[in-house]
Amino acid sequence: MRYVQQNTTIPVPTIRGYGQSEQLTRDSCTQQAFLIMDKLPGQSLQLQRLLASTEERRQHFYAALGNILAQLDTLRFIRPGYLMLDYGDSAKPLIESSLSIAENDLKINTGWSRTAPTKFNSASDAIEHYYHILADVFQVPMADASEETIKREIFAVYSLADQLSKMLDRDQKSGAFSLSHVDLRCQNILVDDDLHITGILDWEWAAVLPRQLCAPPSWITGHDPDSAGFLNKSIYPEFREAMETSEFERGCLSQWNQASLSIAQILRHPHHLLPIYYEYIYPNIYDRPFSQTAKKFFAVHDHDRVLQERLEASRLYTEFLLDRGLFVRDDLTQRLREILLESDKLNETLNLDRYK
Repeated sequence: MRYVQQNTTIPVPTIRGYGQSEQLTRDSCTQQAFLIMDKLPGQSLQLQRLLASTEERRQHFYAALGNILAQLDTLRFIRPGYLMLDYGDSAKPLIESSLSIAENDLKINTGWSRTAPTKFNSASDAIEHYYHILADVFQVPMADASEETIKREIFAVYSLADQLSKMLDRDQKSGAFSLSHVDLRCQNILVDDDLHITGILDWEWAAVLPRQLCAPPSWITGHDPDSAGFLNKSIYPEFREAMETSEFERGCLSQWNQASLSIAQILRHPHHLLPIYYEYIYPNIYDRPFSQTAKKFFAVHDHDRVLQERLEASRLYTEFLLDRGLFVRDDLTQRLREILLESDKLNETLNLDRYK
């Protein structure tokens, strides 16, 4: 946060003190880290309130958010990674190896995570690492997983491997790397009563990423399933329109096409794989319903073997949870299955004559 405060006009809390390995509670067996910082004015952004506001206020908000993203884009580095404090020079941070939100969740949930290289040599290396984390996430057994869901996961992960090279132009593979907040959810954006941005919070996951992954937050681009009830298709066009008014901010827009945004959001948020891939990516690659594409794909022995292994792992994991009274049905996952099946059946009905 100090680096951002010293190099941009982005409103962040002023750090007053910090430490680690301190005993801050009465429990003498544990130690804590701490961070003391100023409280910023304002309240967390509410998406409903933003959408219900006047066009003028929305445009002002989008322009301000775009300016924040553009300022972060100007903070360039020679390689990707996470900024760490250099105790010898507080004005010059160190760049450490990657530990993304997805990697952290994987380590917490399974006790294992992929070892990241000490240094990434290129944008290609960094994006490939994020792809491997995505693949690792979907190797973790899922309770009560349907065959249809697992098929869609396997197919999407394989398909993305073919799409990644298209994100990297030949002259960009060596990489341009910029600072990204990574976690710009609405609750991390403080605004006043007029929707002026008064603060950006929670920088613990801020990372230096290949510019191809420095995307706007997913609730802006329409890729956030968790906000699906609030989202409408006007948010991203309005956001782009607001950024077009400034030459400084327009520099970011050229790298934000729908294909690259979709892949960037998936790599940063692996749990959004299915809704993003099958709404934004699959229809632009294949002109047949998934059921027909999957039939050919899983006719390949290696692909079918992976499917059978995943199904067996899910069965065993579900039995393990049931035997111990730990199984909880995930209604959201079940609803996602139903939506995907309904969508596929609708596509088959509407396009049946094309496939005869």
